[in-house]
Amino acid sequence: CSHPYGEIIHEELDHVLTLSSHSHWVLCCTYSSDGRFLASGSEDHTIKLWDTQTYSLLATLSSHTNAVYCCSWSPDGTRIASGSKDKTMKVWDTQSYTLLVTLSSQSNWIIHDCSWSPDGTHILSVSLDKKIHLWNSQFLSLKATLSSHSNPVLCCSWSPDGKSFVSGSQDSSMKVWNSETASELNTLLSHTNAIHCCKWSPNGKYIVSGSWDKKVKVWETQSFSILATLSGHTDWVVCCCWSPDGELIASGSGDGTIKVWHTNSFSLLSTLVSGNCGVISCNWSPDGTCLVAGNQDNIIKLWMRRKDGKILMLKRL
Repeated sequence: CSHPYGEIIHEELDHVLTLSSHSHWVLCCTYSSDGRFLASGSEDHTIKLWDTQTYSLLATLSSHTNAVYCCSWSPDGTRIASGSKDKTMKVWDTQSYTLLVTLSSQSNWIIHDCSWSPDGTHILSVSLDKKIHLWNSQFLSLKATLSSHSNPVLCCSWSPDGKSFVSGSQDSSMKVWNSETASELNTLLSHTNAIHCCKWSPNGKYIVSGSWDKKVKVWETQSFSILATLSGHTDWVVCCCWSPDGELIASGSGDGTIKVWHTNSFSLLSTLVSGNCGVISCNWSPDGTCLVAGNQDNIIKLWMRRKDGKILMLKRL
C-alpha cells in the first residue's frame, strides 16, 4: 500500500472493491520490498501479481500443477520464488512474467514455505519431508540440506542480517540455524502443537511464532527465552507478521480473525473479523500502512492502519 495517511479519505475506507481474483483459497500474499507490487499464491495453482497503486491485476503466473503454498520476492524485486504442493519450487522473472527455472530437491516432497535471504544470495525452502533446503539463488543450485526436525517443517524466516534463520515444525519446535555454516544453533520449545508460522523481527531482537495450539509466542534472540504468550484465538494460528517499525504483530487464524498486538505491552490492539472463513496468510506493506490477508473465501483483503491506531478495511481483491 503506497498511500500515505493523508490521501486516504473516509469514502475510500468505507468502499469495498472486488476485483477478478483467485478461484480458490489464497494461501500466501507478500509485498515487494518497495511496496509497489503484491504477489498472491493460491490453491488454484496460480500466482497473481498486483499493482498497489491501482490494485489492478498485472499478471497471472501459471506453471505449478497444484496449490501454491508460498511466495517470496527477491530483495531487488526482479524475481519471485514460489513453492507448491506439486513438490517444486519455481523462480519467476517479475519484469517479463516468465518462468526462469523449476527447482526440485531429491526428496521430492511438498514445499510448504520459502524465503529469499536479505542480501538476495540464497533461498530457503522447507518441506513436509522434515528437511530444510538452502539454495544458491545466483546459480539456482542446492547448497545444503538440513535435517534435524522430527516432523514436517512448515515455516522459515531469515534474521535481518542474513546470518541466521529460524524454522518451525510440526514437531512443536523451532530451530535456529547459522546460515553461513548451515549448522544448528538452538532449539526453542514451548508450543504444545505444530508451529505453522514464524517471523524474525525487523530489528533482529525477537522472533514471533504461531501454532496449532492457538497461541502466539514472542521470543527474544539473546537467550532465546519467551517474552510473551499471546492468547485469544480460538483456532489454529497459521500466519503471523511484524509491522516494519516493530510496534505491531498481526496473527491470523482459522477462527476467521486477524488479531493485532502492540509489542510494548503485548496487549491486544484490534481484532479484525475477516469473515466466516479462516485467515491463511497475512503481511504488512513495507511502509507499515496496510495489512494484507489471504483467506479461505478466495479473497485478498486489505486493512488500513491509521495514525490514531485504528485499523479499517480498505479494499478487497
